[in-house]
Amino acid sequence: ADPSVRVILLSPQGRMFKQEIAFELSRLPHICLVCGRYEGVDERIRN
Repeated sequence: ADPSVRVILLSPQGRMFKQEIAFELSRLPHICLVCGRYEGVDERIRN
């Protein structure tokens, strides 16, 4: 895995995405947003 890539798992249990978070993420060189579409995918990825 590339250490310069920030992987973010989108989840209802996480922080609400607001302008402040968008600004923080915009300063990173690379991000990967992971959105679980199917039941249980959040837990499998987080583990």
